[in-house]
Amino acid sequence: MPVTDAALDLFALCLALAPAALPDLIWMQWSFAPAIILPLGLLLVLYFGGLRRMGNAGASTPSVAFHAGWVLLVVALVSPMCRLAATLTSAHMAQVMVLAIMAPFLLALGRGWEMIGAGMRSGDAPADPEAQPARPRLPLTPVAILYGVTLWALHAPPVYDAILTDPTMHIVSIFALVGISLAFWTSVLDAARHAPGRAVMILFATMAHTGLLGAILTFAGTLLYPLQAAGALIWGLDPLADQQLAGLIMWVVGNGLYLAAGLWLAYGLMGRLGPEANAER
Repeated sequence: MPVTDAALDLFALCLALAPAALPDLIWMQWSFAPAIILPLGLLLVLYFGGLRRMGNAGASTPSVAFHAGWVLLVVALVSPMCRLAATLTSAHMAQVMVLAIMAPFLLALGRGWEMIGAGMRSGDAPADPEAQPARPRLPLTPVAILYGVTLWALHAPPVYDAILTDPTMHIVSIFALVGISLAFWTSVLDAARHAPGRAVMILFATMAHTGLLGAILTFAGTLLYPLQAAGALIWGLDPLADQQLAGLIMWVVGNGLYLAAGLWLAYGLMGRLGPEANAER
C-alpha cells in the first residue's frame, strides 16, 4: 500500500468499508479521525474549564476517575480496538462495553456531567473555592429507558449496518451512545445518594434486558451481521461463532459490570442503613 494511502487511513473513521484490521498489522492500525479526536479534546478542555471555574483540585479523586474514563474513550475510539471493532462483531461488542458502561461510569463518577456543564458556562470562578455546581437531577427511570432503547436499537441489524457503513450515522451513534450512557450513569449515581434502593433496582433491570439481548445474539442460529463475516474469516473465526462471542461478551461481561455496580451501590446502602439502625436503638 502506498505511504500516502496508509497516512490517509490513519485519519479515516473506523468503518467496515475501510481495509480490515489484519492480525499481523493490528498494532499499527490506529484511527485519528478529526470527527472523533476533536470532540475528545473538547471534552477534556471543558472538564478542565469546569475544574478551574469551580476551584476544585485537579488531583482530586473525582478528577482521577474522569481522566481514567477519558483514557478508556481513547482506547475504544482511537487505538487499534476501533479498527478491530469495524472488522469483528465480537470486538465491536467489546467496544460497546467500554462506551456504554466502563468509560461513562468513570466519567460520571468524576462528576463529568457537572464539570463539563460548568466549563460551558461563561463567567469567573466562584468566590468560594468550596462552592459546588448545582447537581443535576436527571430523571432516573426515563433515562434508563432511553439507555435501554438505545442499546437495543444500535444492535438492530439495519441500524448496525448503517453505523458501520455511513460516516454520519457512525459519528451520531458514538455521540448518542456515550452521551446517553453518561446521562444514565450520572442519574444512577445521583439516585444512589437519595434513593439507593431504586438505583440498584434500575441496574438489575438493565442487567436483565441487556442479558436478554446478549442471549439472543449467542443463540441465534442465523448470521445477523453478515457485513463483518469477511473480517471474521480473516481472523480465522467462523462468522456465526464471532457473533456468538459478541453475545457472550454482552451477556457475561456486561452483566458482570452491571452486577458489580449494583453490588457496590447495595453495599453503600447497607452501610448507610447500619448507622441509622444503631441510631434508632
